[in-house]
Amino acid sequence: MYSEFTQQLNVRELESIKDSLQISTAIHVRWISKINQSLVCQQEHKESQCADNNPPHRNCSFTRWYSSITNQSVLDDPSFIKLISLHEQLHLKACELVATLSAKKLISADEYSKFSEIEYEFFNIQSSIIEECTESLGTVDSLTKLPNKRALHEILLQEENRIKRNKFSSIISIVGIDDFKTVNQEYGYIAGDLLLIQLAALFKNSLRNFDTVARYSGDKFILYLPETDLMSAEVILERFRQSIENTNFEISAGIGTKITCTFGLSHLDSELSTEQGLSNAWDSLNAAISKGRNSVGADGSNE
Repeated sequence: MYSEFTQQLNVRELESIKDSLQISTAIHVRWISKINQSLVCQQEHKESQCADNNPPHRNCSFTRWYSSITNQSVLDDPSFIKLISLHEQLHLKACELVATLSAKKLISADEYSKFSEIEYEFFNIQSSIIEECTESLGTVDSLTKLPNKRALHEILLQEENRIKRNKFSSIISIVGIDDFKTVNQEYGYIAGDLLLIQLAALFKNSLRNFDTVARYSGDKFILYLPETDLMSAEVILERFRQSIENTNFEISAGIGTKITCTFGLSHLDSELSTEQGLSNAWDSLNAAISKGRNSVGADGSNE
């Protein structure tokens, strides 16, 4: 769905890249307008950035920005590498045109076409990365950095198709924090946020590499366990339940609290849609809550 590098970035990094590239677009649109004005009016503009002996792109704020990036997954991304190369070519070709103008020589249509082609490709790749970052931000929960509801539905749709093709069973579980409102009321909403962040980390660090945890809404998380049978899932979820019960969550400096969670679950197979699986998991969760909370419910498809 998204390139490897955007999946590895956190919300802050995605926002930084998106904002920086949007600024870059505005700066380069203005700069190219000045270049074109110089060529049409046959008068070199002072903002052409071609005045010294350095490679011309080094005078651009875009160069200073990407030189400050330390995330190797970004630097190694093919689209980003291509963007940097095009940026250098764009400035170099612009200065070649300006130099031709300064020498009072005729600029050929072919040379100007090359400049236009580089310009088009540069803006096109920049726009694609901005769009990808924007879409990725739309699938990440800003608090826990987990996939959000939108991302989860996309994952489950892909898995539904895979389940139908390969005829295997998976498990979906909805997890609710017991009496979460009490935490917010007694300690405040910041404490509640800290609790959610730590619980998200507990799930993320304990799941298998091919499992998924997402924040669904409020205090509800969803665990998706692909190619997992019901008996194995009950063992996994019970292990989570005990781990949560025994963890002291720090909700402010020096202050910790204990919580419990209730798990509802449903199996998914080639005969059961993810929509129905989610509905069954909710039924399982509600049934477990009504029986006393802090437990792993029965398969909701059997309710």
